[in-house]
Amino acid sequence: MLTARPTQFIPALNGLRAIAALTVFAFHASQNGLLPEGLARSNSGPLGVMLFFCLSGLLMAELYIRQDVSVGSVWNFVRARFARIFPLFSVIVVGSALIYHFDTRFPFQLDATGAAKHLLLFGDGLTMWSISVEFQFYALFIALWVLYAALPERHRNIGLALICIGLVFALRVAGYPGGKIAITHYGQCFLVGVLAAIILWHTQTAAAIGRTASLVLPFLLALGVLLSVILAPTDCYRALPLLILTGTIVLASGAGMGFFAGRVLGSKLMVYLGEVSFGIYLLHRPVMYFWQELIGLRLNGTAMFLIITATLLAASHLAYRWIEQPARRALSPSSRGGRRWYSGDVVMVQASRGASALASGQG
Repeated sequence: MLTARPTQFIPALNGLRAIAALTVFAFHASQNGLLPEGLARSNSGPLGVMLFFCLSGLLMAELYIRQDVSVGSVWNFVRARFARIFPLFSVIVVGSALIYHFDTRFPFQLDATGAAKHLLLFGDGLTMWSISVEFQFYALFIALWVLYAALPERHRNIGLALICIGLVFALRVAGYPGGKIAITHYGQCFLVGVLAAIILWHTQTAAAIGRTASLVLPFLLALGVLLSVILAPTDCYRALPLLILTGTIVLASGAGMGFFAGRVLGSKLMVYLGEVSFGIYLLHRPVMYFWQELIGLRLNGTAMFLIITATLLAASHLAYRWIEQPARRALSPSSRGGRRWYSGDVVMVQASRGASALASGQG
């Protein structure tokens, strides 16, 4: 029988979530004339989404897959993931539909039908399309969880790794079929994240590997940006080099034990930005609309970018404190059997000695 194993808090993963959200924001800001337009011609926005997807795969595997699989544990997983994503998402969907009804300049162009499709998790509108894909991955993850539990205990890790590699290969051979929100178009990102988690389980006690990972991490991030520029004319979600690099970045962030991982990505500022990253991701387009279209403020690009960034951070903080956190407390599974379950960025706190918490991903 599987047993739940302690997890640990890895601040650098929160910091990487912040980078992913800010990368998407910067990409769209450049499209709106707030940053150099060369950034808009890159694939930096999709790169940020790929980082989110890979992080989700790693964190779901780290948090759940080594627990007992049962109706109760799967239900806890479903409740936790719903509480993590859906409350703020639904508020923004409904709010967007109301605003768009009165002002068709609003970026999320949702009428009643479009809003209903998004709330039912098969909408494909700007930015919010990724939420539908994220929930599809949660369904896929439950299947992986069951398969993992069904494997002989001594072969579970290698078996799961081979399953993930086989699925990635199958998707590549099939040409990543499907439309904008098909899991078959993005599943490779989640699966590489799960593979990164398996590797991480075997490197967490290796200090030399951790120091090396932290040392190369900034270079990997820079290489990711460079590749996003080189691959700009193509669909980066289908680009194998960028997929491998994204998984390596996520793995290095989880394994890193040095200055960049600990003092930069793991700094209080970056951890905080990771906490509010879901708001940054969902709210940056509405905030740009507020200043540029509704208010009609016309300043130079730098001044506008600073004003919009400050407003976005404030809005994301308020959304986190007034919507995300209360919803998670209300919807999370309650304390049972010596283990407290949360559905926020700190997902699980073990009661056993030496156990700590792990930052959850955006998904």
